[in-house]
Amino acid sequence: MRSAEVDLYIIGTGILGMEQISIQTRETLSRCRKVFHLTSIHDELAAVCGDLVNNAELYWTGKPAREVYRNIIDTIVKEVEKGPGVANLTYGHPLFFDDINMGLIREMKKRGLNYKVIPGISCLDTLSSDLEIDYGDGLQVYEAQDLVFRQHPLNPNVHAIILQIAQFGSNLTITSVPTTEGRFSPLEKYLAKFYPADHTVSIVFSDRGDSYTDYRVDFKINEFDKNQEKMFKGTTLYIPPVANEVSSGNPPAE
Repeated sequence: MRSAEVDLYIIGTGILGMEQISIQTRETLSRCRKVFHLTSIHDELAAVCGDLVNNAELYWTGKPAREVYRNIIDTIVKEVEKGPGVANLTYGHPLFFDDINMGLIREMKKRGLNYKVIPGISCLDTLSSDLEIDYGDGLQVYEAQDLVFRQHPLNPNVHAIILQIAQFGSNLTITSVPTTEGRFSPLEKYLAKFYPADHTVSIVFSDRGDSYTDYRVDFKINEFDKNQEKMFKGTTLYIPPVANEVSSGNPPAE
């Protein structure tokens, strides 16, 4: 469908922002009548988009995430109802771990409005490169609080990616969670069901092309609390397989 026929575009920039925006994404943004975004590249986007709205003021309120997401969804839907050619732009892949975009899809379906998802490079893509691991060996991905709350089982013999580790223990839309003794105790206890206490894990962050650069900190699985200050929004927990060597897919030598 042409831009004028699409009510809402749901778009991902890629993790590196403008460096990873696809040709399709750039062309679509240039045709949209209004673009909402939640990134730190407003000025760069302004050179591509016409009417550009930064959702930062709606997001960073310190209120519960569910309430904030609902407010942003309602704001975008209200604009879509005025006419087609609206876009919501976020870092990474727009449907990977993004409750706002999933909520927008539900609202579009409910109202009989059309939408189009334009994918982007996700953090899983950049993490695979940064960590130099092959997801073909097995991969499990969870959000940190959801992992513990829902008691999702973990397989210690395959790669584990645990998202939003820095926000563990909080559901507020704040840039950082205060350092609190024992905040990670529930996570440590849960991981202890599957991994040795001295198993080495990593806190990692992929360069977004802004003020941050690639980042990695290694520590033991029972040392989360003492490493709280090394975690910040956007960091991810990587738990490597317990086995010393993960199968490469090749048969063992005779």
